[in-house]
Amino acid sequence: MQPLAGITVVDLSISVSGPMAAAMLADAGARVIKVERVTGELTSEWDSVVHGMSSSYVWNARNKESVALDLKDARALDAVHRLVERADVVIENFSPGTAERIGVGYAELSAKNPRLIYCHISGYGQEGPYRGERAFDFLVQGECGLIAMNGTPDEACKVPLSIADISAAMYAAQAITLALIARERTGVGDEIDIAMQHSLLSWMGYHAYFAWFRDQNPQRIGSRHHLLVPYGPFLCSDGSAMNVAVLSQAAWRTFCERAIQQPELAADPRFATNELRVRNREALDAIVSAAFRLHPRAYWDELLHDLGLPCGQVLELKEALKHPQVVARGVVQQAPSRRGVVPAISSPVRATRMEMRYDGVPVTGEHTRGVLSEIGFSTAEIDTMLQAGVCRAADTGAE
Repeated sequence: MQPLAGITVVDLSISVSGPMAAAMLADAGARVIKVERVTGELTSEWDSVVHGMSSSYVWNARNKESVALDLKDARALDAVHRLVERADVVIENFSPGTAERIGVGYAELSAKNPRLIYCHISGYGQEGPYRGERAFDFLVQGECGLIAMNGTPDEACKVPLSIADISAAMYAAQAITLALIARERTGVGDEIDIAMQHSLLSWMGYHAYFAWFRDQNPQRIGSRHHLLVPYGPFLCSDGSAMNVAVLSQAAWRTFCERAIQQPELAADPRFATNELRVRNREALDAIVSAAFRLHPRAYWDELLHDLGLPCGQVLELKEALKHPQVVARGVVQQAPSRRGVVPAISSPVRATRMEMRYDGVPVTGEHTRGVLSEIGFSTAEIDTMLQAGVCRAADTGAE
């Protein structure tokens, strides 16, 4: 069973956060109609890695229908209104106020469809002094304190993933699903306001408590852990790295006595407790690093696993995509597109009675004719709109 089968989503969003939220709903069976610019989605300009299509576009276009419209034209706006009248969900992530200005705001659309669930995603939310600020992922990472705490003592770094976008997308998908459940009880829709800043701050966990209770900012410590030592990657004799995590006093003794074979460390007063090990991190890391450089990664991988200590290899992405567990679980799936077969990371959701899907990736405007016809536009009207550039269809050859 696809849990969201029968639910229709109109995806007006661009870039990462909105498209990813919509893709997560599509994975679960929702019909997602992606309304794109006639010139293509914003991210389609970034690269041409996937059969001539942008990697970022393909990442979050899966399982969607693509309708290309110029919303500055009244006919295109009418098409969106007709879609929304029969939809369950609308997602938008324009700058706050833009949706209202172009005629697709919550008040206008919900007046025509009171059951509509309307989700805003923005950098800082629909209210407050930063409401109108431009919000790209790395800007939000900076405003959340993440860049200042990430990296090495010598250099602050952004997280290389679009983590602010991704966190907002995940909360948006969750909020929409919750609103659909609530609608079953109340019969009415809802307006959802997801902010990237708020979403990312909610992931700060224990770091916020150190700020509140000890007036401390997290220091940049590279790949190490702020609360646990030893914890992180250590370079091996063959130039590769091995991750290890020591989470308890019992594990610490095992690590000293049987892993690095330095039992005297367990009795060293500098390292008697985890808090002392954190305080004396630099000295301990130097000792552990020297021990790891004595043997290759395969040695440490076997030994640490045999001792039951949490550990793992530090892999390059190409290796990780071929990891034996990734292969065993069928994490990477293949689906067609007009340009060729496209691999994707499948939905992580696994359940006995729920089916998640990966059916394919559309090219821009692939479903324009079909969807416009479905909502009442005649062939002649569609042809006129195509000729005027009000919409775009893949079958015109202008892909």
